[in-house]
Amino acid sequence: MNSISIYNTNDGTWSSMNAVGDVIGARQSYAAVLNKNGFIVIYGGAANNYTVAPNPALATLDTNSIPYKWSAKQFNSVYAPPPLAYHSAQLVGDYMIIAFGAGLLNAKFDLATAPNNNIFILDTSNYTWVSSITNTSTLNIIPSGSSPSNPNPTTSNSSEGSSFITIPLIAGLGSLLGAFIIIASIIGIVFCCTNTRI
Repeated sequence: MNSISIYNTNDGTWSSMNAVGDVIGARQSYAAVLNKNGFIVIYGGAANNYTVAPNPALATLDTNSIPYKWSAKQFNSVYAPPPLAYHSAQLVGDYMIIAFGAGLLNAKFDLATAPNNNIFILDTSNYTWVSSITNTSTLNIIPSGSSPSNPNPTTSNSSEGSSFITIPLIAGLGSLLGAFIIIASIIGIVFCCTNTRI
């Protein structure tokens, strides 16, 4: 993972750079996000033909330095995910939210036998695994097509003055979205099949 391919979206050209820093093991089927400080954060994946987890599981690539610099991130937390491959990740504020994918079972990452049914949250401001997102008023999450009625909102949802987005809430919303996609797919398939018979 030392040779980094770079695509310039302004002029449509490719270049490459040799990254320096910690040794980051080769991997496939991992998830990555770009945080607000210009660090690409990668987690998980698989190595050796999907039979082992790569080392280290968590790493960052500093795109602010030239050449780019890899850093291995060590962690020991009850909130940390197990080795995962095929998972997805999104960045919400400083939080990398990891969901789906497959765990490592019997020396194999397999979606059929070891699906991941949990959601994991990494605070990318200090690279610690957490159980919930706190202080959501600083995340500036505004649904598409709407605008805030008050540009400087205040929240007081709890006695401590912070609100929480919990893992069950995220899981519920994800399940609802998944159910909607499945239903829409079934309707689309039925519609296509009935139109091809006519």
